[in-house]
Amino acid sequence: MKIVLEIDDKFSKKYSEYDLKMYAAVGYYKERLMTTGDLAKIVGLSRIKFINEMHKYGAGICDMNENELEMELQNAKKYLSL
Repeated sequence: MKIVLEIDDKFSKKYSEYDLKMYAAVGYYKERLMTTGDLAKIVGLSRIKFINEMHKYGAGICDMNENELEMELQNAKKYLSL
């Protein structure tokens, strides 16, 4: 899927395409709609780099509840077994 947004010039001068992708990805993360691994792919980063960058856009990995942490651990186990 590809999403195209029209951004007013006043915002396009302030925010890069990368910034807008990160803000959107962090929004999805905060709503618990996707995993950090999936969001990292969308933004074009490694999972670790995405996690390290999240705090700049208003989220951190440490605000997970027990179920979310378990989901992240299961995903990590899948990636490690590749």
